[in-house]
Amino acid sequence: MDEIDGLLHQLAMLLPPAVCSGACLPVAVRLALRDPRLAPAGVGRLLALNTAGGIAGSLLAGFVLLPALGLASSALAITGLGVAAAIAALLAGPGAPRRAGRLAAGALAVAWLAVAVFAPVRWPADFLAPPDRLVAWREGQAATLAAVRHGDDLVLQIDNLWQGRRARNHQVVAAHLPMLLHPEPRDVAVIGLGVGQTASRFLMHGVRRLDCVDIEPAVFPFVAAHFGAAWLA
Repeated sequence: MDEIDGLLHQLAMLLPPAVCSGACLPVAVRLALRDPRLAPAGVGRLLALNTAGGIAGSLLAGFVLLPALGLASSALAITGLGVAAAIAALLAGPGAPRRAGRLAAGALAVAWLAVAVFAPVRWPADFLAPPDRLVAWREGQAATLAAVRHGDDLVLQIDNLWQGRRARNHQVVAAHLPMLLHPEPRDVAVIGLGVGQTASRFLMHGVRRLDCVDIEPAVFPFVAAHFGAAWLA
C-alpha cells in the first residue's frame, strides 16, 4: 500500500505539470495563427522559438540561476516566469472573455504566491535528512553538501551519497599504504577531498607538498567548518 500511495503522490505532483507543459506549444500555435494558409510558416517559426528558448533556458538555469540563487529561489523564479507568461496569454489572447481572463489570471497569481509563501517544504534541506539529524547543508556549484548526524558521529553526504565521516575510518589507509611503499615520497596529490581522512594522513609522513583537488569548490570550506579540518591551514 505504501508503494501505491507513493506512486499516486508522484502522479498527482508530476502529471498535471507534464500535461500543461505538453499543451503549451499547441496553445501557442492556436494563439499565434489567424490564417490557416500561413500555418506551415507560423508553426516553423514557433518551433524555432521553442527550440531556442529550451536551449537558452537550460543555459540560464544551469549556469546563472542555480549558482547565483540556489535551488529554491531558482525554482520560484522559473515558475514565476511561467505564471507571468500564462497570465499574459490569458489577458492578450484573441477572443478570450475579458472577465474570465482576469479571474483566471488573478487565480494563477494567488496560487503561485500561496505556494511560494506557505509551502512547508524547505528546498533542498527536507530531501537531505530529517531535521533532527541535518546539522548543516550547502548548495555548491555542482552538488549539494550535507553534514548529517548518525548517533555520535557526523557524516558528509554529497548529493545524498556517503563521502566520509568525522570518526577515523578505512579512508586513512589510502594514505598510509602508498607512503610506506614509496621509497622517497615528497609531492602528493589527492583527487576528491571527502572529509579529509586520506589527505590529512599524508601530512604525518613529512611530505614537501600536498595538493587536494575536488570538482566541487564548496567542499573545502564546508569540511573545514564541520569536520575538524585544521590541517587545511
